[in-house]
Amino acid sequence: MTSSSYRPSTSSIRPARSRAWQMFFRARRWTGEPEVLEPATCVSWGWWPAGALPEPTVAYTRAAIEGIRHGRLYTEMGWT
Repeated sequence: MTSSSYRPSTSSIRPARSRAWQMFFRARRWTGEPEVLEPATCVSWGWWPAGALPEPTVAYTRAAIEGIRHGRLYTEMGWT
């Protein structure tokens, strides 16, 4: 994916009890199909309508996608 093919929508997400944070980007175009490259941590990849995400979808992923859907360039969750 080239830098011109994604919109800079970011999220500062800190999952509970984690020192990690997640960044999300909205792709405007892509080629190929998603594939699982870390089977120990990911059940599957797929394309779903943003308003009809499958269950279970982790809360921080859902929050980031909702932020992108509403045009927010930044979404924050889990920081106190």
